[in-house]
Amino acid sequence: FGSLIVTASSRLLLVLVFTCKMAHYTAEDYVTLTTLATTHTEKGKDNPWDEMYNKDNVIVNKMKVAGESIHRVRVQATLPYSLPVVTRMLYDLDVRRKWDKYVLETMVIETISESTDIIYMSVNTPRGISNRDLVQAREAKYDAEKGIQYILYRSVEHSKAPEKAGFVRAHTIFSGYMLQRDPANPNHTKLVLISQNDAKGSIPKMVLNFVASRSPPEWFATFNKACEEFGPSCKVDDASSGFVGTPM
Repeated sequence: FGSLIVTASSRLLLVLVFTCKMAHYTAEDYVTLTTLATTHTEKGKDNPWDEMYNKDNVIVNKMKVAGESIHRVRVQATLPYSLPVVTRMLYDLDVRRKWDKYVLETMVIETISESTDIIYMSVNTPRGISNRDLVQAREAKYDAEKGIQYILYRSVEHSKAPEKAGFVRAHTIFSGYMLQRDPANPNHTKLVLISQNDAKGSIPKMVLNFVASRSPPEWFATFNKACEEFGPSCKVDDASSGFVGTPM
C-alpha cells in the first residue's frame, strides 16, 4: 500500500527516502512470520490463538494483539499443487487479476530490489461500502534447502500512489505467506497466511475482526479452483526451482 503524496517539491526527496526505508524488512520480520506460522498449532490452555474454523483442510485462527484493535488472523491449509504454482498464483499480479474476483486493479509502483517492490491493489467491496485500496511494500525470499517461500507485506506511503476519490485507503499492519513443500508429497504445498489488516473507514473494528476471521474459507475455495484452472499456465523459472525473490 502506498504513501500519502507530499505535493511540496521541497519535500519530495524526503518522501522517496522514507518510502525506501519503510520498504526494508529485517531478519526479525522473518522470525516473526515463522514463529506466528509454526508455533501454537495445537489446542491448549496456553495457546493464544482461538480456533474459528477447521474443515475441508483449512484451519483459521485469530489472536488478540495487545494494544491493537485489529486481530491477527492465521490460515493454514495444504494445497494439492506444487510450490511454484502456488507461489506464482499469489505473487504474480497479472495472474492474480485473472482469478481473484474482488481485485479491481493491481500494479507494481516501484521495484526497490530483486526481492522488494511497492505494489498497489484496489478491491471491490459489497454494495453500500466504499471500495478499498492498498499500497504495500512486498518482499519475497526463500530457503531452497528447506523448500520454503516467504512473502511479506506491510503498508507504506508512496508519492506515485496518493489516496483517490471513491476508495478508502486500507492499512496492512503485518501480513505474509509462508509456503513450504509438503514433506509427505513434494507436489503439494503447505500454506500459512498471517494477516493483520485494517480496512479503515467507518466500519466498526468488531465487524472487521468478525469478517476477517470468517472469510478465509470462501477465499481458499476460490484459490483452489483458480490453481486448478490457471496453475498449468503459470510460468516457472527453472533456474530458481520456482522460487521468487532472493535466497535467505
